[in-house]
Amino acid sequence: MNTKWNLSKYFYSDISDKNLQNDLDAFKNKFDGFIEKYKLNSISSLNEYDLLDFLEENDALSKEVEKISVFLSLTLSLDTQNQDVQKLISKL
Repeated sequence: MNTKWNLSKYFYSDISDKNLQNDLDAFKNKFDGFIEKYKLNSISSLNEYDLLDFLEENDALSKEVEKISVFLSLTLSLDTQNQDVQKLISKL
């Protein structure tokens, strides 16, 4: 039974892949900017154009974090005791 997957074609080579860390950092920066931008405004108070911007930005962030999340979930499924992967998941 194969207990190692080659995820590098679609995701990252492993958890030490610099692209993973780059994507995590980029996502965190974008997420922090998103929170800062919308924290003072209640979503219900946004006009239709601002609401559309909010939804589009939220969708883009969701797509970015999905790649990272799926990779980490698949990696963790091979070794549920891997604390390094668990730490990365907790950062999301």
